[in-house]
Amino acid sequence: MTPDDLMFKPGLMKGERILVTGGGTGLGRVMAEACLALGAEVYICGRRGGVLEETARELVDAHGGKVVGIACDIRVPEAIGEMLDRIWSDGGALTGLINNAAGNFISRTEDLSPRAFDAIANIVFRGSFFVTLDCGKRWIEEKKKASVVSILTTWVWSGGPFTVPSAMSKAGLNVMTQSLAVEWGTKGIRFNAIAPGPFPTEGAWARLSPGQAAESSRSMASNPMGRVGEMRELANLAVYLLHPLSAYVNGQTIAIDGGAWNAGGGGFQNLRDWDDAQWAAAREMIRGASLTPSFSPGPLHWRRVAALLLLVLAWPAGASPDPTPQSPDPPPPAAAKKPVATPVPRPRYPTVDEALALAPPPSTAQSRTPPPLRSRVPIPSLTVDDTCRSACAQSYYFCAAGEPGDCGGSFSQCSAACDAPNLAAGVPDLAP
Repeated sequence: MTPDDLMFKPGLMKGERILVTGGGTGLGRVMAEACLALGAEVYICGRRGGVLEETARELVDAHGGKVVGIACDIRVPEAIGEMLDRIWSDGGALTGLINNAAGNFISRTEDLSPRAFDAIANIVFRGSFFVTLDCGKRWIEEKKKASVVSILTTWVWSGGPFTVPSAMSKAGLNVMTQSLAVEWGTKGIRFNAIAPGPFPTEGAWARLSPGQAAESSRSMASNPMGRVGEMRELANLAVYLLHPLSAYVNGQTIAIDGGAWNAGGGGFQNLRDWDDAQWAAAREMIRGASLTPSFSPGPLHWRRVAALLLLVLAWPAGASPDPTPQSPDPPPPAAAKKPVATPVPRPRYPTVDEALALAPPPSTAQSRTPPPLRSRVPIPSLTVDDTCRSACAQSYYFCAAGEPGDCGGSFSQCSAACDAPNLAAGVPDLAP
C-alpha cells in the first residue's frame, strides 16, 4: 500500500490507537496497514503469534510507526482481558476497534454438528462481543470516546444458505451494532459496520484460479461492476468510520460490493442445486484441505474453501464425481438384483482422552512446566508427541465438517494440553 492508495491526507490518524482482531492476514492486515500509514498506533491480534510478528515487522519496515502483534484467542474472555491490560498499559486507552476475526465453511445445514456451529459462532459472534464488551467497559469507566467497526457481510439482510452459522453470527453483530449505537452513543462510543463483497488476496486467487486474474472469474458475472473489490477501497472506508470527523455516522452497516447485493443478494444460493454426490465430493475436499500438514488446527478459513467453490460451481447437477467418461450400461435382466456395495468402514480416530493416554510418561528431561496460558486454566505438565496433536486436529475437523462419529472431549482443552509443553520449549503454537 502506498500513499496514493489512500484518499486522506498524511498524518490523518495521528494520535489514534487502533486494535484489529484477525489483523495478521487478509482484510485485517490491509485495514491495519492503512491506519498505520496515516499515523495511528496499531495493535493486531490473532491466534498465530508467528504470523502476527511477521506482519508487524513487515508493516513497520514499509511505513515506520508502531505495530504490536499480540497472540490472543478471542473465544476466551480471560485472554481478551489480558490482551487489553497489555494494550492499556502500553500507552493508554484504544480509540478504535475493528472486529474482523472470522471463520467460515460451506455445508448443508442438516449435516452440521453442534461442534461445527460452535467453530464459527464462538469466534464471529461470541468472540467479537467479548472484545467489544471488555473495551466498552474500560471506555465507559474512563469516559473515553471511541469508534467500533465490525466486518459483516450482506448476508445479514438476505440470509446465508449453506453458511448458516456464519450468517447467524454476522447478523448478531449487526444487531449489536444497531443496539449499542443507541445505548452507548450518549457516552461518545460509536458503532458502525462494513459488509464487504469479494475482496480476494493475491495468494487466495492463485489457489482459486491458477493462471487467471480475479476479474476473469465467473463469480463476477453477476456483479454490476464486473469485478472484485480493491483492498484500498475497503481500507479507505474503514479509516473514515474510525476517524473522529465521521462522528455523526452511527449505527450504520455499509455494503461495499459493487452493487452485487442489490442485483441478487450474493451468497451461496446456487448450491441448492447440488446433489448428494456433489456434497460428498465437497466434503472430502474440505476434509482433505483441513488435514494437510501445512494447515494449522482451527476453523476452516473461507479462502481455503473458495477454491472448492469455483471447481464445483461449474459441475452440473447430477454429474458423477468420477471424471472418467463411461458408456451407459445395458439394462439389467428383469430377475437381476441390484448389487449392494460393501460399505467401507470409516477409521475411528482416538478421542482426546485416548490420545493423551498414548503419550509416554513425563520425565525430567522431557517434561517442562508450561508458562501461564492465556486461558488461565491450569494445564498439567506432561510430555506430548505428534500423536496427541494429530488426534486433536482430526477429531476437531471431522466434527466441524459434520462427520458422524466420536467427537468426545474438548478441542480447546486438548489443544492447550498438547501445546503447553511446546510453548514452554519455544515451539510455535499450532492453533491459528
